[in-house]
Amino acid sequence: MKIVDVKIYPVSIPLTETFRIAYGETSVAHTILIKIVTDEGIYGLGEASPTAKITGETLSQAVVNLEYLTSLLINEDPLNIGALEEKINRSLIGNTSVKAAISMALHDILGKVAKTPLYKLFGAYRRTFETDITIGIKDLKSTMKEAIKYVEQGFKTLKVKVGANPKEDIERVKAIRDAIGYNVKLRLDANQGWSKKEAVRVLKAMERYEIELIEQPVPYWDVEGLRYVKDNIDIPVIADESVHNSKDAIALIKRGAVDGFNIKLMKCGSLREALKIASIAEAEGLKCMIGCMVETKLALTAASHIVASTNNIVYIDLDGDLSMADQPVINGIQRDGGKIIVPEGYGLGVDIDEEKIKGFLVDREKCLKLGI
Repeated sequence: MKIVDVKIYPVSIPLTETFRIAYGETSVAHTILIKIVTDEGIYGLGEASPTAKITGETLSQAVVNLEYLTSLLINEDPLNIGALEEKINRSLIGNTSVKAAISMALHDILGKVAKTPLYKLFGAYRRTFETDITIGIKDLKSTMKEAIKYVEQGFKTLKVKVGANPKEDIERVKAIRDAIGYNVKLRLDANQGWSKKEAVRVLKAMERYEIELIEQPVPYWDVEGLRYVKDNIDIPVIADESVHNSKDAIALIKRGAVDGFNIKLMKCGSLREALKIASIAEAEGLKCMIGCMVETKLALTAASHIVASTNNIVYIDLDGDLSMADQPVINGIQRDGGKIIVPEGYGLGVDIDEEKIKGFLVDREKCLKLGI
């Protein structure tokens, strides 16, 4: 079997409302869907969700780099995944979202050839699990209204974005607890928004509201700050922007800086690397979370296969498509309130609607003109 073609679809998908976090806001999801085609007619799908402030990639850069990396795959055997991932890693530093897209597509082909869902090839542990849903930074009234809505929809865990204003952060968390009570879990994500002392002060004030965890309270480079926060509060500290790959995970463990890691395919660049981070954490007695950017159901399905393959990913944050007005993706994960059900189709068990995708396409020149 040989790879004979790669199709690249950069798309812009409107969100139902503007989504705000500590370091910015967005109203459109810019992502790239890819299709790796073999000479036997079997194809694999993947998705890159470049995020300049996290992965260092813009949409236009990601398109160019995908064109380069996928050109290296032509005439290669798609089942030689380890060798191909090493080849692309040696050919281009960083650019993890585009590498993740390639990894997804190659593994999709593997599952289709084996006629098996990917999570079973990785070693099935479960097929269903609960995800949280995220509330962005917004005014008090809107925060309470959204929290109540999500609980009524069946979500058992809410993730609240904080980090923009300490006083308002405390008020919003209190308001949510007043609105929904204590039968729903509450997670926080500061997206690097606080200093270490500010984080401790704010989080101590929030401990009474039974916070399950805090993600990335301080800047990604401040490892000592992470450890300071971890050592001075009772809420588990989870690294997000500070951990991209297994080497980062090992470094944070050696420094005793965190209680766990947020694994994202767009940060680590490979399904195999995601599993490696989870295994390292498990060996050290740390727990993992799996998260996402604003991604379609394609990438979220790939991440769900990772969750279904391991027992050490205990915090799930796979809600990245729920804010999209529409998406050109079919099949994939199913949802029942906060419950995710992993598909039983071969490989990823997801597909794209190539006719529908035309309505979301954005060409390279337009990417550059828009500065994305």
